[in-house]
Amino acid sequence: LDDAATNINREFERKLEEFGYLDENGNVDEGKIQVLREALKSANNQSTKTYDKWHSRPVNTGYTWECPWYAWGRGAQYLESNGYPIASLPRSFGHGGQYYKNTAQHFKRGTAPRANSWVCWVDTTGGYGHVAYVEAVEKDGTFWISESWNGCGYPRVRHITKSNWTYKAHYRLEGFIYLDQPLR
Repeated sequence: LDDAATNINREFERKLEEFGYLDENGNVDEGKIQVLREALKSANNQSTKTYDKWHSRPVNTGYTWECPWYAWGRGAQYLESNGYPIASLPRSFGHGGQYYKNTAQHFKRGTAPRANSWVCWVDTTGGYGHVAYVEAVEKDGTFWISESWNGCGYPRVRHITKSNWTYKAHYRLEGFIYLDQPLR
């Protein structure tokens, strides 16, 4: 990476470390979510084609701005910052609807949302599905994701409530992949 991309990456890491997402009552702090939104946009700026190392080749070989590209990179960032050797991971687990089954030999999985996990939806009509990164979980079980999709050009942060766990009308939540519980 060139110096500008390295500096952007360092700033992104600093902001993530500096801002925990939960307030003293265990609720997600909206101001900190906004800081995350801004950090994501500056770290991965499509207009300059500057991406952090987890979203750049050869580390990440996914299709730029698709959901697996973003989720894999965000997950790799979390894993590497916690001492997991990302070089041992496949560079892709397929499209969003394949992530849940294709990670079975790498991480524990389940149906409860947890921060620092991947959340997976399958498309019940046979399409690609969706995968995103869980940033934080509220006491009520709702959760915050960061994601990219369909070449959108920037990551976004969304709040997922029980009523929209289906993501889209024909998407079904398949489960969560717990990145803090690697199997190897």
